Amino acid sequence: MAWKRAVVVLQGMGGLGKSQIALEYMFRNPETYSAIFWVDATDQSTICDSGRQILQMLIAHYSTKHRGENLFTDVATDLGIPGQIMRGCELGEDVAKAPWPSIHRRSQDACATPLPACDHGHVIVTSRIAVAEFKLIEVLGMDKVSGLRLLLGDDFETASGDNREAAESVAEKLGYLPLALAQAAAYMVKRALDLVEYLKRLMNNMTRPLVSPGRGFVLGTLGPGPHGV
Repeated sequence: MAWKRAVVVLQGMGGLGKSQIALEYMFRNPETYSAIFWVDATDQSTICDSGRQILQMLIAHYSTKHRGENLFTDVATDLGIPGQIMRGCELGEDVAKAPWPSIHRRSQDACATPLPACDHGHVIVTSRIAVAEFKLIEVLGMDKVSGLRLLLGDDFETASGDNREAAESVAEKLGYLPLALAQAAAYMVKRALDLVEYLKRLMNNMTRPLVSPGRGFVLGTLGPGPHGV
């Protein structure tokens, strides 16, 4: 059966702020939805974990409607899972192990993406790959002016030639990725660096070899650690 609920895919490379765009949409439309569910769809395990957490939150919410000895029974009935909630409003073993309909954010097989089986509600998918079956919104990097404004802040109009040139170099080396530029700007404020000094550190950082995969750092990481700038 083909469900008619609305699905939109925010597609783009990592660091473009796809999740932040989805979050901003929710903040701007609070009256549209009675509930908002965030699902970590990295893999099947995180999907199941998110599903269990969502169901536990729903149980806690519905439990405020009922009082008395049959609280757990009434909550289970409201949620459409009679007999699956134990005393104390904990999930029964069977339902706790069942996967929750969700979204595979990083799935390489779009057809295998589990989505809520209903005709209502909206689904926003953030993905690095294009999902042809659904409405696709491509998220692009920042334009040059926006990137420089993010790095220079209040000094955008008055920055010296050296700082402006350094800002352009930093933005280009970071690919005009919003999250990378925001992290760079925050790092400079924290360390009281100007853009010229930050660029020197960034260049030095980018000439170092990659560390071993198990360390959790990659070339160009913008935070503390052996490859932080």
